[in-house]
Amino acid sequence: LGKGEELIEFVKDRPGHDRRYAVDWSRIKQELGYQPQCGLDEYLKRT
Repeated sequence: LGKGEELIEFVKDRPGHDRRYAVDWSRIKQELGYQPQCGLDEYLKRT
């Protein structure tokens, strides 16, 4: 994105680092009226 790699700082993983996240769409649906039309894998293929 036009930024040099010198701006990237690699750090060690923190203890208890979260290895996986699961999205709960219920709040997004309730507050914004949004509901995904397909799964994450399909959205990733489209990008």
